[in-house]
Amino acid sequence: MPDKSKTSKALNEDFKVKYGIGESSGKLYSDTFWFGNANCDDKLSLKTPIVFGAAENTYDGDQGILGLGFKRSDERASSIFDVAVKEGLMTKPIFTIVYRSC
Repeated sequence: MPDKSKTSKALNEDFKVKYGIGESSGKLYSDTFWFGNANCDDKLSLKTPIVFGAAENTYDGDQGILGLGFKRSDERASSIFDVAVKEGLMTKPIFTIVYRSC
């Protein structure tokens, strides 16, 4: 949630995105982003703030959406992986996700 971050900035812009059979809408924010543990000195921090949407309305009953795909040309939001490649933190915008129960 953007309000939990000390570095988050509201951009005063709305967003609306359709996906599958649902859609989400809300406000755009920018914030710093890193890969790894926030409390470690060896985390990989992006220099460029990431632009992202914080959903206020989600239709189709989903619990939440995390956009990790490629950026569309008509989107204002940033792709964390494209930015990481541009800044030299990654050689390719390839990622994997590990799910663990809490």
